[in-house]
This record gives sequence, structure tokens and C-alpha cells, in this order.
Amino acid sequence: MGPEQTVTMGPIEVDRANHSIPRSVGLPEDLGDTALDVVLRAWLAVCDEQADTGEGIPTRSDLYDKVLEIEFSQWKKAPVLTKISTNHMRRAAATLSLLAPNQDEDEIDEVLSRLPEWEHEHLCRSRFAELLVHTLLHGDSGDTVSVRPDPVAEYLVLKVFGKKPDLLDQVLPSDPLEVPGIEDPDSDESVVQRALLLGQQSQNVCVALTRAAPLDPTRARRLAGLALRARPYLWGCALDVALIQGGPFAHALEEVIASGADLPLAEIENAIPLGHGALRGVALAATKRLADFAERNPEQQARWANSLSVRLSAVGDWEGALGAAREAVGLYRALVVKYPASHTSDLAASLHILAASLSEAGQREEALAVFIADFDHFSPATRAYLLLARASWRDDDEEDDLTAVAREADAADASAFLGPVRRMIAHAIADSGLELEGLPPWATVPIDSTMRGRLNAWLDCSDRSEQADLVETTYSSPSDSERVALSAAAELYVDVPPLRELTALVDGIAEDGLEAVVTRLRCLHRSQVLAADWYNAHMNGRGAQYLHEHMMRGSDAPQRDSGSDEGSKEEPKEWEKGLYDPSVRAEVLQVLASGLPEAAADEMRRVLALAELSDPGTTYAAHTSDEGAEDALKEFLEARNWRAMIAVLEVRPGMGDSPHGRVAAVLAAAAGDDPGGRMRELMDYASEKLDAVDRRLVEALVDVALHTKDCPPAFADLRDWFKLRGRGG
Repeated sequence: MGPEQTVTMGPIEVDRANHSIPRSVGLPEDLGDTALDVVLRAWLAVCDEQADTGEGIPTRSDLYDKVLEIEFSQWKKAPVLTKISTNHMRRAAATLSLLAPNQDEDEIDEVLSRLPEWEHEHLCRSRFAELLVHTLLHGDSGDTVSVRPDPVAEYLVLKVFGKKPDLLDQVLPSDPLEVPGIEDPDSDESVVQRALLLGQQSQNVCVALTRAAPLDPTRARRLAGLALRARPYLWGCALDVALIQGGPFAHALEEVIASGADLPLAEIENAIPLGHGALRGVALAATKRLADFAERNPEQQARWANSLSVRLSAVGDWEGALGAAREAVGLYRALVVKYPASHTSDLAASLHILAASLSEAGQREEALAVFIADFDHFSPATRAYLLLARASWRDDDEEDDLTAVAREADAADASAFLGPVRRMIAHAIADSGLELEGLPPWATVPIDSTMRGRLNAWLDCSDRSEQADLVETTYSSPSDSERVALSAAAELYVDVPPLRELTALVDGIAEDGLEAVVTRLRCLHRSQVLAADWYNAHMNGRGAQYLHEHMMRGSDAPQRDSGSDEGSKEEPKEWEKGLYDPSVRAEVLQVLASGLPEAAADEMRRVLALAELSDPGTTYAAHTSDEGAEDALKEFLEARNWRAMIAVLEVRPGMGDSPHGRVAAVLAAAAGDDPGGRMRELMDYASEKLDAVDRRLVEALVDVALHTKDCPPAFADLRDWFKLRGRGG
């Protein structure tokens, strides 16, 4: 090498000119040196004239200090840095190594500005940032700016901030979520970039202190705690690093949580896996606070008592774990009585924890007993679930437990909960490989792929017509074995009502024949379609048009030639009949009653009743306005249609005070079961508004009615009243 050549150790460049090479390099007395330390000692022996004096570098601290001294002496050769003290240089280098900013002059400048001595040195700071990027640390730190080698940088971080911990608060980045404008969805790109840089610096702080911990664990833990207290938002980065590497932030997080810091404890606890050695103390501290300050909500209290038991077990506090487990079980038992479907699985999990704690304490019999304690308070499905939990926990007498489980679950219970429990039991029995006797079919009858395909096909049917097609093609002649398997599947999936319906239909095919079952399905489909279409038309102001089209015989039924006779038409099939058929109208009303609120279904029934007695146009005119209703009443009075008059009043009850509405009210009272004095009161009331023509029309209506077979008996009283009025009574 010529006199201008240099040797590089990380960022350290030393002029080798006029430096003699010693004949030998003495090994350090401290055999705990790392390979890097040995290399650095050798390098200093080559580069430093002191090595010839035999003085040497006795300690690692001295070694790293000497390396940094040489580094900073090289920095100070830059004219802009000549007047910068070595101490300020060390603080700047420590800050850069802690935060590891990107090789970006603006970011480096901003980081340096956090140091008091650099805050107002704008020109010097800017020039220093430029030198760091392009000369001093160029190419040695990857994409970031930091002293190298890493152990030297970590030593510098611990030494600088350990001696002056208040400096740490000054240089730590602010919360990225507090960058002005960051919550604005239309934030400028520079705002987002600023938040990202601060977030990366936060991560770098946690990584740097964690990597530095082996050099001085006590100092690293103290600095980690200071960082968390100064910047609580660092908990996320600290937890991420501690989950992977452990280190000082595990202890710092535990201390900060225990001190009562306002941190998202539930999120922290949930992020720490069970059995994580380094963070079990953190998890326990978080869980204790959550359990202590949980809302007075039994569900929440039970949850955190459960978690506390697990966390206490992880740190070897068996007594505390047992007490917390008992508390959780007690709370969940009470919850299961009220809400079995929601909390039985929680209770089972708690019982597992309690049983494990009791077993570890040598109380195995009590551990087995906890699963069946207070059985009388629970429903069959709950008891079955808990017995299954015991069967999965224990390692003996599995056969007896599974048999008892199946028998418990064979009783009636809330289907939404019973169904999943039965399927768990069936899987457990199948997995056990045991030959168990006396079990219900749902627990043992296998459901093969063919059966599953048929069940899914049934559930995929979108309407009754598709169901009819499926039944016709799949279950035309069901065997006894098919019916048994189908019945078992329906019981296994008791929480899926369509499967029970399929079972009933297949049984109906065996008893009544395929044609009868298919016809019922197609008729139901027709009724559902008619009901839905009419209701939609009714709500959209097209009810009269719809009824006019569908209540005329043959308007909605296909017509088929029966042969060569052109005049003969084949009667439509049962499911092809329309609203003109009284049985179809009755079915449509049933569909509406089952699918609509009572008031809405009753309105549709009254409209249809009036349409049967008149025509759709008049019906909807009466339904939609008082004027239309009054005109309809007058029309029906003239036509001597007393039934239609009563029906108008039912469609539009407020018409009772109109002139013809009073007549309708009298007729309704007469047609009622107990007209009594009420009818005569209404007749006197109605006569006040009736002219001579209307009275004659009413009298004629009554006379016509009395000659019909189904005339109400009270109409005779109306006739007598008219005779009395005619004599002036």
C-alpha cells in the first residue's frame, strides 16, 4: 500500500502513512472479547502508535472509546466541523445511532435539531447532514445513518444517554398519529411521509436499545423505561420487538403497566401468546389491571378472571391461578343458566383451566367433579357439552363419558344450541373408534357423501318449485334405510329446520305417494308467488289491476287442448289455478298471515273480501279514499248488496259517520252476534241523515236479504223497525 492508501473499519477511516507495524499483537487478558473486539484491537495496534509502547487497550469500553475517538478526529477534519466539540460530536453520533434516520439530508437535519447545541446551528447542521450522507457515513449504514460497527454504536448510545437521560426525552420522536393533518383523509403526501418517518424512528429506538442490552443490561432497561414513560405511544414498537427478541422493553413494559400508565391493556394482553417466556410478566401485569378495573359486568369479569388464572400459572403462582379459575367458573355458571348458547363454551374452557389447576395440585377427583357440578341448573344441551368437555380432558373412562354425553343430548332443547352440540358429540364418538351401544341414531348413523349432497341440494333450493323438482327426481321411492338416515341427519342438524321438513315430506311420499307431496309443494309455491306479487302491487298502487287480472277465471291458468274438439279445454292442474279459486285465495291469505305483521295481513284480507263481493276497481276506490268508499256504499245500497256494504266499512272503518256509512254500520250490527239495543240506536242515528229515497232503498235491501238462506236473524228487527216508522212510530 502506498502512503495515500487507507484502511476502513465500518465508517472509520485512518491514514496509515508513517505508522509502523508491530512485530506481534498481544492477546487481551479478557478472553470474553468478541471476534469484533479482537479485530478492533488488532486494527488499533496497526493504526495507533501507542500499541508499540505496550500500554494496550485493557477493557472493551476503552477499546470502543478509542475507536470512537479516532472516528471523531476524522470528522473534525471537515472545515465546517472544526469548531464542534468532541462531546457534541458524540451526542450527535449517539442520537443518529439511536434513531437511525434515512440517508436523507432533511431528515438528518431535523433529527440533529432536537439536540440543544444543534438547534440554532442551521448552516452547520445542514452541512453536517450533507457530509454524513455523502462522505462520513456514505455506504456504510445501508439506507440509514448510524455509526458502525453496530456494537460500537450501541455502546455509544448507552454511554451518552445513560450519563444524561434527560437528553433521551429531547431526541425521541413524537407520536406519528399526532402529526398535524394526519387524520384528514385528504392529507398531503408530505404529512403522511412525516408520520411514516417518525414511525420508523420509533421502531429503530426500540431495536437499538434491545440490541445494546447485552453490553449493559441495567442501563438498557433503565433507558427503555425512560423511553416508554416519555413516549407512551412507543408501547406498540416496544411490544413488537420484545415479542421477537425479549430484551429490556419486556421489563420496561411490565413496570410501566404496573405503574398505572394509560395503555391499551387488552390489546397488549391479547398480543402475547401463552407460554411466551420473556413477556409472561407483561401479560400478567396487563391482565391484573384488566381484572381489577373491569366494568361490573359478570361476562367481562369472568373473562379476565380466566385470563388471570392462565397468566398466573405461567409464572408459577399455582395458588393464585386456582383462586382465579374458581372465580371464573362461578361467574360463568351463573351466566350459563341465563344464556346457555352464548356462554356454555366459555364455561367449558374455564372448567378445563380449573381442572388443570386442581390436577396440578394433586386433586384429580375434584378436577373431574367440577365438570358435573350443579348439573340440575343446566339444560340437556349444556350438560352434554360439559360432559363432552370432561371426556376430552380426562384420559380414562372415555366410553362411559361419551355414552352419557349422547344420552344427555338426545333430549329436547333450544335447537340453535343443541344442533352444534350434537355434531360435536357425533364427531367425538367417530374419532374415538369405540363401539358404543344404546345411542340415538343421530350419534352413530353415518352421513355419506351422497346423503350430504342431497341435503345440500335441498338447502340450496330457492323456492317450493325447485323443492318439488328435487323431491320428484331424488325421492320418488325412498327406501327404509334412506328414511332412517334422513331422520338421523335431521336430528343431528336439529338447528336446520328445512331438514326436518324434508324428512316429513319423504315420510309423506312413503305414506301418501309422490304425486300428493309434489302437488302440495307446487300449490304452496303458487300461493307464495301470488301473495308476494299481489302485496307488491298493493303497496305500489297497482292492487286493483293485479286483482282484475288474476281473479278472472282462466286469466292466470294455462289453457290446453284436450284433443280434436276445438271447444273442449282441459281443466288446469291443481297448482295452476289462480285467485279466482276460493281455495287458492284462502292459501294466499295464509301465506300473507304468516309473512306479514298482523295489521298488514288483516288489511289484505279485508280488501280481498270486498273484491270477492264486488270488483277490484270499486274495492280499491273504497280502500283509498272516503269519496270512493261513499260512492261504493251508495252503489251497493242500490244493488241491495248488504254484504258488500259491511265489507266497505271493514276496509275503511272511518266511514261510519257518513250518510251511507251509518246504514252500513246498522247492517254490520244486525249481522253481529249481539246486536241488541245497539242496532236500534244505530238505526235512529242513521235515519237522521237518510232521505226518503235512501230509506226506501234500505227497506228494499232488507226485504231482499230476508229471502236469502244465510240472512242474519236480526234483519227481521230491521223490517219491523221500518214498519213501525211507516206507521209513524
